[in-house]
Amino acid sequence: LGNAGMVVRFRVLFLNCAMIIGGLLASATSAAREGQPESLKWVFYAFGCLFFVILMFQLWHTVRKSAEKAERKKQYDTLNSFVFVMWSLYPFLWLLGAKGVRA
Repeated sequence: LGNAGMVVRFRVLFLNCAMIIGGLLASATSAAREGQPESLKWVFYAFGCLFFVILMFQLWHTVRKSAEKAERKKQYDTLNSFVFVMWSLYPFLWLLGAKGVRA
């Protein structure tokens, strides 16, 4: 993100925060009292996943262009691949965990 413009930085920050808030709300609604509809949990889960996909698109395309300009493409690709794999595991682990389909 070092060479990316300020608008791109704030966009990535916003998307990251929205993704985290979606996951937090999905966990919070799954821990809510009995009798509440469980569909709200899945709405928030989908909300977080949607922002995750948009965030990954930004990192792989928009931000990558600034890394190419700075001749740091190889380092950026390595780091971005690591982040993508690690962050991609989280939604699947959440689904398999106590708050996901087992709830």
